[in-house]
Amino acid sequence: MKVWVGLLVACAAVAPTGAATAACVTFHASSLALQYDPLGAQANSDLVEPVSLQVQRQPGSPLPSAVAGQFVDRHGQIVFKLGGAGPAFTVRSNEGLFVIVGNTVTPLQPFRYFATGFPSSPAKVTRPVSGLQFIIPAGQDVPAGTYQESIDIQFRCLTGPTDDVQQHADITTQTAVLPVTIIVPNKISANLAGGQTHGVIDFQDFAQLSHRASIQVRSTGPYNLLISSENGGKMLLEKPPTGASGASTTIAYSLNYGGTAIALGAPASFGRTGVIGQSVDLTVTAESVGQKRAGDYRDTLTVTLTPASI
Repeated sequence: MKVWVGLLVACAAVAPTGAATAACVTFHASSLALQYDPLGAQANSDLVEPVSLQVQRQPGSPLPSAVAGQFVDRHGQIVFKLGGAGPAFTVRSNEGLFVIVGNTVTPLQPFRYFATGFPSSPAKVTRPVSGLQFIIPAGQDVPAGTYQESIDIQFRCLTGPTDDVQQHADITTQTAVLPVTIIVPNKISANLAGGQTHGVIDFQDFAQLSHRASIQVRSTGPYNLLISSENGGKMLLEKPPTGASGASTTIAYSLNYGGTAIALGAPASFGRTGVIGQSVDLTVTAESVGQKRAGDYRDTLTVTLTPASI
């Protein structure tokens, strides 16, 4: 006797600007709105996005000839996570320097700042800060959701050729310069043992009334499970004798998924399994077969997993 199991998987994507005036310059950045997919593109590829940043020199005496700055993560010290709980990220310059520091680093940390020079005139000139990249490394196990943060910049204006970038004086912080929104979609990936989407639970001679199939589930968020049956929750005798019908030619069964009893046609909800995933047993338990006619019995189950609302 065999129960055919078909597995269906559905995927669904889940779906601040600011600048404060500083004494010598003002920074302006375009906001970033990105999607990070741990079960898709970002499983093996970094998410890399150019940072559009401009700096405007403010009137004053003396006029700064250049400015040096670095991004500041107000939540972390060594590992920077968006909003404190989101995906880890960094900011890199075109020289390959990581130009972001923790929230207690002052003055400017050596080899972790970007610099932009100004022409001699006019006083209120705007210059692009080129070559900056916002990077979220691949392979992170991040729960589905929306993560937001507006990243600060600390900087120092230079007024002459002998001015020291790392001098303690005149360090200024401009808050909420770079608004970033990262959406991690709620997605799910599942397969039976061996990577298949179809399989067979074979009861053979019914010496054991419970048999199982292992389903490997990877999900960034919670998910719903729905199981339907071709024969309404019964295994039917494939070639019943003429006139044979009723209870002697059907074998009813119950279902259990990962320790939870499942009713056919009734959705059940389960928690996030993560990028590595979990192996969950789908167990089919048949009723007693002592009064059943001999022969081959079968039914087909369709198991559908879909991302749940978060």
